[in-house]
Amino acid sequence: MIEPPNQIFEYLRLAGFYGIVCVGQFDYDWSLVSVLVEKWRPETHTCHTTCGECTITLEDVVIQLGLPCVGMPVIEKIDSNWQDVCEWLLGVRPPVDRIHGQRLLMNWLEEHFNHSPDDANDVQVQQFTRVYILRLIGGYLMLDRSDTRVYLMYFPLLYNLEEVENFSWGSAVLAHLYRELCNVTSPTKDGIGGCLLLLHLWAWDRCPVLASQQPVSPYSQSDIYPFLPFLGFRYAEIT
Repeated sequence: MIEPPNQIFEYLRLAGFYGIVCVGQFDYDWSLVSVLVEKWRPETHTCHTTCGECTITLEDVVIQLGLPCVGMPVIEKIDSNWQDVCEWLLGVRPPVDRIHGQRLLMNWLEEHFNHSPDDANDVQVQQFTRVYILRLIGGYLMLDRSDTRVYLMYFPLLYNLEEVENFSWGSAVLAHLYRELCNVTSPTKDGIGGCLLLLHLWAWDRCPVLASQQPVSPYSQSDIYPFLPFLGFRYAEIT
């Protein structure tokens, strides 16, 4: 996860994606993921443990990542001209070979939007913010197993950044994780997508002995970000 430039922090907050940025990045514990998958039951969408059943809820999404979990469902058309959509929202038209169906290669976004100039105007800042959110969706929140493409069906929802938080992004992220957990329990499936970041934070918060590092207080790092981060920040790797 690249560090966002200061110019886009306010837009990220308005859009409801500020919390996920503060969590940062850490190494996944694949042994923990394997155990949780083994205990996952698709019939009930819960983990069966010796102490009973437990599961990730929308409350966990809110307190860990700060994503909006109320509002309009995250639903969009899937038959748009995606080159036109990208040009409309970014001012740049991706080549045909960078779009597969409705999915855009992530490395194309990295090539063209990896740095926001210091003298960027408001239009450029909004374009960079949209790309940053799209990369969060494709790389951390609703990633597929390829981890190289992002679904463009979400992109039109990012047009007005002040209205983005009116969509229930947290519900979409949780539903996507549920689906990936259910799919990977099948012996014919290999690999898992979804928001593994949320899966780790939930497991560590509910059972701290599983955490790879000790949590810190968000208040102790309040000078790093302009707004106080959400609970998931406790496990962020501070450099």
